[in-house]
Amino acid sequence: MCLFTHFAAGALVGGATGNPWAAAVAGLVSHAVLDAVPHYDHPDWRLELAGGLASLGLLLLLPQASWPAVIGGVFGMLPDLENLFQKLGKMQRSRFVFPSHTGLIPHGRNLGPRSLVWQLVIFIGCFLALGLIQPTPAAAQGEPGLLPGVIEPVAVPIAVVAAPEIDLLLSRADLTRVRVRFPVAKAPADWDAIDPRQVMWLRPGQGARTADGSEQQSVAEALFTVAVPMRRVPTWRVVSGTWHREPERALALADLVTVRAPAIFRGVPLAAVQIAATAAGGIVAEVILELQHQAVGQERDKLALVDPDELDSEREMVPSALVNRRLYSMLSLGSARHEERLTKSARFELPDWFALTDNWVKL
Repeated sequence: MCLFTHFAAGALVGGATGNPWAAAVAGLVSHAVLDAVPHYDHPDWRLELAGGLASLGLLLLLPQASWPAVIGGVFGMLPDLENLFQKLGKMQRSRFVFPSHTGLIPHGRNLGPRSLVWQLVIFIGCFLALGLIQPTPAAAQGEPGLLPGVIEPVAVPIAVVAAPEIDLLLSRADLTRVRVRFPVAKAPADWDAIDPRQVMWLRPGQGARTADGSEQQSVAEALFTVAVPMRRVPTWRVVSGTWHREPERALALADLVTVRAPAIFRGVPLAAVQIAATAAGGIVAEVILELQHQAVGQERDKLALVDPDELDSEREMVPSALVNRRLYSMLSLGSARHEERLTKSARFELPDWFALTDNWVKL
C-alpha cells in the first residue's frame, strides 16, 4: 500500500481508540492488515513520502484531528521506513523486522497501478469515517488528547456568581461562626444543565466585564482570616450548607474547607480559612462554618488582661480579611500589656561598679 493509504487507515483506528498509546499499537496493526491485502506499491519513494506528508498535513487542517488520530496515522506509515531505507541503499531486506515485511505475516500480491483508485477510495473513506467518530467526554472538555484549537473550550459564561459574602454570625473567645455565601449575579435557566466552566466568578468590586469589555475569571473560592487565642489549628465543623448545583458524586461540604495553622500578626494568632466554591461539578451556594478555639497558654493570659468594655475607645488597625475583629482587638491589646509586664519584670538596677573593688580608688 502507498503511504497515504497507510496513514488514513492508521488515523482512523487511532482516532477510534481515543488514547495515544493505544493509537500507536493500532496504527502498526493496521499496517500489517493492509499489507496482507493485494495492492500496488509506487516505485518512486519521493512521491510516496510526499503523499504521506500531505496526508498528515490534511489531517491537521481538519476538525476531526486529534492526537490519537495523528499518532495512529504516523505509526501506520512507520514500518515502511524499512522500504525507504532499502530504496536508499541504507538497509538490506535481510535486516527487516516488521512481520509483514519479513514474511512472518503473509504479504499480499502485487497489483497494477490501476489499483491506486481503490487506495484512493480507502483514503477518502477513512477520513470520512474519522469525522463520524464522536470525541470522548475528556476530549470534548478540552483536556489533553485534542490538538490545540481543534475543539475550543466553552468560554461564554451563562451564569455569573458575584464576589463571596462573608458574614460573622457569632463571635466569642472560644467560638467563631461564619456564613459564606456565593450570590448569583446572573442565574442560568437550569443549573443542572450547564457546564461548571460556563460560570464566571467575580472578584470584589468587579462587574461582569472589565473596562476594555473583556471578561475576567477569578478563582472560585472564599478566603478570610479568623483571630484565635491559640497557636494550633482550631477545630471546625460545617454547620450547614447548600448547593447551586449538586456535585456529580457524593461529596461533603467539609471537603471544600481548609483551615491552616495560625500565623502571628502583631502578636495575634490568625488562622486562614479557604472555602472552595466548586468541586466534582458541584457549585456551592452557602456554607455556615463554626470554628472552636478555646484559649490556652499565653493567649489565655492575654485575654485576662483586657476588659471588653474598654475596647470601645480603641482605634486599632485590623487586617481587612479578618472577620472577628473584636477578638482580634482584645488579643492585640492583651499582647501589648503582656509584653509591657514582661519588660518591667526584666528590668534591674545597674550595680555600683566603684563599690565592687577598691582598685578604682587606687587608680
